[in-house]
Amino acid sequence: MANRGRPMGYQLSKESKDKISKSRTGQFHSQKTKDKISKSLKKYFRTPAGQMALELHKLRFSEFMKDRWANFAETEDFKGYCKEFSDLISRMCTDMHRYNKELKENE
Repeated sequence: MANRGRPMGYQLSKESKDKISKSRTGQFHSQKTKDKISKSLKKYFRTPAGQMALELHKLRFSEFMKDRWANFAETEDFKGYCKEFSDLISRMCTDMHRYNKELKENE
């Protein structure tokens, strides 16, 4: 039986990749295909390699969050945000108190 597909190491040109991508745009997987993909992903993430990939992803995300937000609490933006949030909560509580008071008075 002959090998099918492109030769080993063959790389498509950017134009070919774009053409293939555009031809697939707007197409949907059937439910059967979605189920197969879901099943294979679940199976993969139960394997040791899948677990390691998941942990690596969590670690990278955790590092990203630390890098991105570590010094945010020190900034004036954050302090301003906290002040605005505090004022909003205060106004909401006042409005709720007034509303409940009016309800009791109308009973």
